[in-house]
Amino acid sequence: MLDLTRRPDWRPRLFAFVSGLKALRFRWGSDDCYVTLAAGAVETMTGADPAAPLRGRYHDAVSAGALLAELGHQDLSGLMRSMMPETPIAMARIGDIAFVADDNEVGGALGVVIGARIVVLRQIGTGTMPLLAAQTAFKVG
Repeated sequence: MLDLTRRPDWRPRLFAFVSGLKALRFRWGSDDCYVTLAAGAVETMTGADPAAPLRGRYHDAVSAGALLAELGHQDLSGLMRSMMPETPIAMARIGDIAFVADDNEVGGALGVVIGARIVVLRQIGTGTMPLLAAQTAFKVG
């Protein structure tokens, strides 16, 4: 598990990070829900980068799925579970990472909890969805 202690100024850092995502276009392995959104948010709040060992190891849906399988995970929730403690959706707080199962995404999608909504970065773009649409969440600090 990573050291996920939140910095004292994590909240303004997180909201500045999320604001910067508005114009971002999805690109596998560099600007996607894991490398950019989830890992980026965690690094912004804590200084720990959970994506460091995976950066540059996939570049499309096929290689992303193959990497998950190589690491022994069926989806992104398994990958996150190997790095962070899981928490029920009802206990998720701002800055935690949420997992949404989605047939249109390889291994589901990850988002950042911003209250009753989740910021998501998917192939169709950046947006939000209800927190209650998530299947599980992972604690950051």
